[in-house]
Amino acid sequence: LSFDGVNDDRVELPPMDLSANNAITILTRFKTNSINTTYQVLIRAEGSVGIPWMLQLSDDLSIYEFGLGLNNSPTNYSELEYQISPEQISGQWHYAAAVYDGNEKRIYLDEQLVGSATESGSISYADDLSHYIGWLNTTHQLYGNIDELSIWNRPLSEAEMSDYNLGSDEVDVNGLVAQYKFNGGSGNILYDHSGNQNHGSIIGATWSGDVPPSPGENNSLSF
Repeated sequence: LSFDGVNDDRVELPPMDLSANNAITILTRFKTNSINTTYQVLIRAEGSVGIPWMLQLSDDLSIYEFGLGLNNSPTNYSELEYQISPEQISGQWHYAAAVYDGNEKRIYLDEQLVGSATESGSISYADDLSHYIGWLNTTHQLYGNIDELSIWNRPLSEAEMSDYNLGSDEVDVNGLVAQYKFNGGSGNILYDHSGNQNHGSIIGATWSGDVPPSPGENNSLSF
């Protein structure tokens, strides 16, 4: 999917409660075109308990970060940051991953571990949470594309993440909460292929043939 970074292009997802297993893995592929807004959201949840989890590019493409909120307290929130640059990150596809296992949070870029920190607690959740791909508000809009995004309620190992990125059928799908393959090519529904019916509503973002090199056929969404 392609997102234009101007007109509030987004995908709205249903609330997903990850508090019971006290773990999360987020995997996605993205490409940003250039700086448009200060913050470019890949995926973000937010509500009365603050931000349970998010993955985004911040400070005019100078920071890649994984945010995590715990114990249903907006003040119990922290971000794991990795310094990047517009020249490094723009105009090409990247593989992003974030993991929290109940004791540590980790962030990966292009399959390389780029940050980790000790952290413990239950992932925050409330029924009023809003979940978005590519957007939060007018200052948080992705200018680029997203393809193949999945959310898990368990910590995937580095080997599992690598296998999943390569399209392997050997990855244990236990704990898969949502899987968006971005292969619809048309329509305004982003289908969840996990079997959990967490389908998304596409608002503004458009289907695009600009996809990362990967096994199989895909369509990204342009924001």
